[in-house]
Amino acid sequence: MKKLLFGALGLGTALILALSGCGGSGGSTTNTDSPKTTASITTGTITGFGSVIVNGVKFSRKDGLPDDRVKLRFENNTSASENNLRIGMIVTIKGAVNTGTGIGEYESIEYQPETRGPLDNASVDVTSNTLTVMGRTVKVDAGTSFDSVRDLAEIKSENDLGNHPELEISGTLDSSGVLHATRIGRKAAHFTNGEVELKGMIADVPAPTTDGFSIGNQAIIVDNNTVFRDMARSDIAAGLMVEVKGNLNAGVFTATKVERKNSVEAEVDDNVHLKGTAAGAIDNNIFTLNGPNGAIQVTTASAAFISNKSLATSAIVFAGATLEVEGTLQADGSVKATKVSAEIERSVKLEGNALTDAYSATSNTLALNGVTVSITTVTRLIDRDGTLLDLASIAADDHLQISGVLDNATGMVSASQVQRTNPGSTTSIKGPVSSVAFPGLTILGVTIVTDSLTTQFQKSEDIFMTQADFFASVTPGVTVIKAKGTVSGTTLTAVKVEIED
Repeated sequence: MKKLLFGALGLGTALILALSGCGGSGGSTTNTDSPKTTASITTGTITGFGSVIVNGVKFSRKDGLPDDRVKLRFENNTSASENNLRIGMIVTIKGAVNTGTGIGEYESIEYQPETRGPLDNASVDVTSNTLTVMGRTVKVDAGTSFDSVRDLAEIKSENDLGNHPELEISGTLDSSGVLHATRIGRKAAHFTNGEVELKGMIADVPAPTTDGFSIGNQAIIVDNNTVFRDMARSDIAAGLMVEVKGNLNAGVFTATKVERKNSVEAEVDDNVHLKGTAAGAIDNNIFTLNGPNGAIQVTTASAAFISNKSLATSAIVFAGATLEVEGTLQADGSVKATKVSAEIERSVKLEGNALTDAYSATSNTLALNGVTVSITTVTRLIDRDGTLLDLASIAADDHLQISGVLDNATGMVSASQVQRTNPGSTTSIKGPVSSVAFPGLTILGVTIVTDSLTTQFQKSEDIFMTQADFFASVTPGVTVIKAKGTVSGTTLTAVKVEIED
């Protein structure tokens, strides 16, 4: 029996569950010595197209299947095409993966946002990079993608005018209930009444009853028309993780469906592959992998440790570390790990103002911040109003956001998504470091110049470093960095550089 693992683990990361069947018989899917194609259910963040790329695996549609295998659950559309998918969406893919090549094929892709509804009044804080949607605090991280809106500052300006944009958010919940967004899409300029969705833990105050409960600060009414999935109405209790769909009218949220979410929804002895964020270091061969559906205990007595495909030690496990765990699900809900690995995500992101003739129709390429990216037939092209972007219409000083994938063999970046937004001042480059020459480094052929006094050095959003410590942490070909500043030619003078986990 195969069961779906819902949700996504960690901050701005995702969670994969690969199942090869129940029971302890047969070979383990975690055996990297014998590559094989195994049935899998994968849940994670889309990082690219040309296939659908999730957690580093390229999924192509299974031969013979039409392009109508995408399920958009919020819209109740079960036969949509791949063109509806966007960078940053957390999706669930049913298919198979070759463990040797890392190539997969899918039978279906399902997308359902973690939150969809109106922005709360006066809830945007550009200093802390947060906003609130129906009482749920949402954190904008370095990896957050925006769709049909430029950034948090633009959302704030709309809110300041009295609007409550309808936002669709994919992301992962941390232990304090904050949703770390992988994608924020604006669905409408202003929300009045309509269908909404909210995922989270039932609060203990006010005390939940069979007539209603709260998620964060949002009160939710339950009535005789509410449908319950994987639970009964009598199961409503504080601490239960649920996903709620309903109607919001005049500020009143009435649930039409309440679905229970478990930490790992799989059968005992199933082989699982999880990706998430560690809550802390290993203690007595145990550590915790935090996720939106609850903490998962991982035992490591039988585990090998891998860092960037090389043998490592248990030191790779520390608070905030992004990790992949392969092993088997135990009767007590823990995972007995056979492998714990730290792998670097090599997606590329660019943001800035276009120069004259940035787009070349002859070569079908687009230049931004000194980096040239190739446009393909599957590149998502989004204009500032959410309509299809005409690349030929891009003019000097148009503000662009580009997500792409680096081909290590050719050094070229293939654009997965290009968005023209309202005017903005941010100039940034995110990608793997190719070389270091203190006090500078090179990313995608662009020289990043730093200064000990004028550049801010960080590891994640909340950890600040000295210039010396920052450069000591950089390994060419391994470390991914996001740099912000000003660009001239192929040189970016950085005001901020951040090591991406």
